[in-house]
This record gives sequence, structure tokens and C-alpha cells, in this order.
Amino acid sequence: MRIEWPGFRLVVRDRRTLVFQWTALGSLQVPADRCSSLTVQPRGQTGGVQLVFQFRTAEGQPSGFISARADVPAEFAGPAIEFVEALKHEYGIGDASDDEGAEADRFSRVPYDSREWIAAPAAAPAEELYEEVFQRIAAERAS
Repeated sequence: MRIEWPGFRLVVRDRRTLVFQWTALGSLQVPADRCSSLTVQPRGQTGGVQLVFQFRTAEGQPSGFISARADVPAEFAGPAIEFVEALKHEYGIGDASDDEGAEADRFSRVPYDSREWIAAPAAAPAEELYEEVFQRIAAERAS
């Protein structure tokens, strides 16, 4: 199985490995059985979509997840959606909404009093950047 459009290719190699290839950026290889959710989200007003893959870490590894996103131009949206449905069927992958870990895909700030901070508060320019990024994310999800 494979799908591609300018700048991106996704191949299922040996019926076991998903190989993501972004032209001039790099690649990612992940065992298909580690894919915990796969969703298609609308992308802006142009009719394009975004494929959102979430992968769980191997058993015995620290908790966490890997997320891969691929923007699909409008002219490739139909074939991409068909490809996603085939992957879901072949590997028993659900939507993020079916997954208890769906909240992991939501962006949020770590509270300043958390032990996760190395240095807090962030500098003023970083705070401005964070605010702008979160506003863009909220606006994009609303569209």
C-alpha cells in the first residue's frame, strides 16, 4: 500500500512498517501495530485535510506517544481518505475519539508550579510566541 502527493509519501513496507517520507525533510519508520489512532481532520478552507497518526511506545518503554501529521492538498484528499480507511481496516486502527488517550493530542501549557518546568517563567518573547501559537491552533481547529 502507498499514497503520495508532492512533498510526501507514505508506504506500508512488508505489511508491517509505516514509512513516512517528507521530501527534503526526512523520514519516519514506525511498526504499523503501534498505531493507536488515525484521524482525518479538515484543513482550512481549501478542501485539504490533515492525516493525524498517533503511535504508542513499546511495552516496557517510558509512557508517551509519537504523533505524525501530514497535510493533504485538496486534490489528493479523496484518495487519502480511502487510504486511511484501508489502513484502519487492515490494522484495526481506531479514531482518536475512540482512544482514551485522545486528550494527549490537545495542546496545553504546563502550569508554572509543575515539576516538569526546567525554568519558569519563560522570557517575554517566548510567552508572546506561545500565545500566538495557541491562538493559531484554536483558530485552525475552529475552521
